[in-house]
Formats: sequence, C-alpha cells, structure tokens
Amino acid sequence: MTMPILIALFQMKGYGCDQGRIKGLVFCSRLEEAQALCDAFNKYGKRSACMSGATNEGERKNLIDRLELDDYNNPTALDYLFSVDVLNEGVDIPSVNQIIMLRPTASAIVF
Repeated sequence: MTMPILIALFQMKGYGCDQGRIKGLVFCSRLEEAQALCDAFNKYGKRSACMSGATNEGERKNLIDRLELDDYNNPTALDYLFSVDVLNEGVDIPSVNQIIMLRPTASAIVF
C-alpha cells in the first residue's frame, strides 16, 4: 500500500464520528490517487465511490444521494465519496460528518 492510502485509512479509523454511521468526503489531488484510495477503502469494507470534474451532473447527484442515504442496509449506500476537482466550494451536503483532506490547498475557502 502506498503512503497516501495508509494515511487515509489511519485517519478514517482514528477519527470516526459521533453520529453513528460515517458519511465521509475525501479530497484528493489526482484521479489515479482517488481511484486507488477508493479501491483500498472498498477492500477495507467501506463502501466507496470516486468522482471527478469529468463526472457528469447526473452521476454526481446519484453519488451524493447514495452518500446521504440513512438506510445503511441499502446496498447502494456509500460510506465515502472520493473527490478530485469537484465539490471544492459551494457544496452543501448536510449529512457529511467526516472530511479527509489529502490534497494541498492555499485557499482558505477550499479548506
């Protein structure tokens, strides 16, 4: 496993949330990194998906809806959504209770 994957898994496990089921956003620098992390999280038992700036609006909405599902027994529910070049600002997903920043930013707004 690469260092970013180990860091992300450590952060995910170490912090958790106080609202029961984690609904997390993970911000990545590159699509390859996001996909590798998503695959690792899925292997670790966390239902995850990846989106990028190239993901169309319909699929973005579908992925966000799956993250927001309250029914954990729903097989389409997501625990984590990995993002590259999308969801950076102006996004409100009230049910998200964990954010992992794995990308650098000099923007206070993005952070």
